[in-house]
Amino acid sequence: MVDIVGYIRFSHPARSDVRIHRQQEGPALLKAIWDPQTLDVRFACFEQFTLPSIQSQTDKDFRICVAASPRMPGAYLDRLRACTAHIPQIDLFIEDAEPDQKVHDLFDAWFAGQSPKAPGSTLHFRLDDDDALSQHMIAHMRKSAAHMQVGEVFSAPNGILAGCLDGAPSITPHSQFFLGIGLGFLRDNADPEVSPYRGPPHVHLSWHVPARLSPLYPAWIRTTHRASDTQPMNDKRLRAAERVGAKLPKRHNTAKRIEKSFPFLTYDTLAAAMIELS
Repeated sequence: MVDIVGYIRFSHPARSDVRIHRQQEGPALLKAIWDPQTLDVRFACFEQFTLPSIQSQTDKDFRICVAASPRMPGAYLDRLRACTAHIPQIDLFIEDAEPDQKVHDLFDAWFAGQSPKAPGSTLHFRLDDDDALSQHMIAHMRKSAAHMQVGEVFSAPNGILAGCLDGAPSITPHSQFFLGIGLGFLRDNADPEVSPYRGPPHVHLSWHVPARLSPLYPAWIRTTHRASDTQPMNDKRLRAAERVGAKLPKRHNTAKRIEKSFPFLTYDTLAAAMIELS
């Protein structure tokens, strides 16, 4: 059986492809990512969406590294320890980063200390600290991995985009190939050059490696909120998703799909949270 591991960076300053790391560095970056208002929003999403989605997985045989910096303000680091301590799949990896150190080096260091259950290869996936996975996602990844070759990419492009538009909640079906969420790599355990954070941008992966697409829907919920580093793009994405969603047949009943795939959520609770976090 294929081993599955995931990665979450929780406001860690190690560099990656996220927008804020391209815009700021040094003390300005730390001030931005550890601003109390920003951290309050990220914790609200993490505790309401991300962690329950990990706990609700029907296949519980996986591990997920949550990387945080020891320099994060102490009260928030304590909160992170407390909210993850009771979830057996989570390994909280508190490790500092050198200036300009890449986040994939951080995760490689964590993985090097693990003992893969299956020799040969492991399916690696990434998850943002404000998004959620369908309760069927790990099981679906494992089933797909059985038919994948080492070095192949897995993408589940169909999910739900949640946020606010003009003060009203927008919760809409959304499809985007090779989005970071819903993306996995089948990696040779002896080859550190392949990881969910190393190599070309995830949206360009189809130009570089073979890929397997999954029709699972909704595979994920991607949230947009006032602490998103992509805030300027959020309204544009939400409006585009609503235009497409309006044309979907009635079988794409979003409320029912949410309750079926995210048993800890309802449409109404998600809508209320998006208003509060906008």
